[in-house]
This record gives sequence, C-alpha cells and structure tokens, in this order.
Amino acid sequence: MPSDNTTPMLAKEYDVKINQTIPYYSEFYRQTLDVIEQCGFDEIYWLDLGCGTGTLEEQAFQKFPAVHFVLVDPSEKMLEQAKFKLENRSVKFVCAMSDSVKYENCFDVVTAIQSHHYMREQERKKATECVYMQMGLYGIK
Repeated sequence: MPSDNTTPMLAKEYDVKINQTIPYYSEFYRQTLDVIEQCGFDEIYWLDLGCGTGTLEEQAFQKFPAVHFVLVDPSEKMLEQAKFKLENRSVKFVCAMSDSVKYENCFDVVTAIQSHHYMREQERKKATECVYMQMGLYGIK
C-alpha cells in the first residue's frame, strides 16, 4: 500500500497503527511531557520537528495552559491530521524537513520524537545543527 508520508502507514491511520507497531509508543510522549513539566516554565515556546499527527501537542495542551507550538513535518497529510486535532490552538504549521527550518533562539523546547531516523546521516547532522541554532546553543561545544 502506498504511503502519504515517510512511514509505511497512511496519515489517517497512523495514530491507531503506530501503537500497534511500536510497543510503549505513547510512553515516549508521557515521559517527554514529564521532563518538560519539571522545567517549570510559565509559558512555553515549543518547536516539534517531525510532529506527525499532533498527538504530542494534543496531550501538551491538556497539561500546559500557556504553550505555543511551531509544528514541522515534511508530509502535508500528517499536518492535515494535526490541524484537525489542534484547531483553534496556538499553533503554526510548517511543511518542511527539519534540517531546513530556520529560526534562531526562539524556543524553550525542541523535540524530534521518532522522526530523524528517517533521514540519511548528513541530513540528521544538519537537523541537529539546526536544533542548536533554534535553541540559541550554537556557541556551545
């Protein structure tokens, strides 16, 4: 069956099938939210690279009342699913690969859960460098 994103699943089926494919997948999100909660942010500016269908953000909005997202995914179909889930929320959607996103020192949190493994090594390196710039960490060695 052809896919409309980088996973072997159609975007509209992703949420159901991913939990069947990767045991404890939802645990990744729970632990991510727990770590961010420990940071004690009053307001969060969050970039999610490879956001998929917006499930992490859906859960984050329940936990953090003052969160603002920029969601990046190379699949328009995955972003459509995220837009449906997150309508009327503080979200900007960007259809792009995470190694091409250009922000500088704008975010408190940057996540890329289960997304960069789809990239070739050089793309992953460039995406990681982009994350450092987006967090304002480019001077740290």
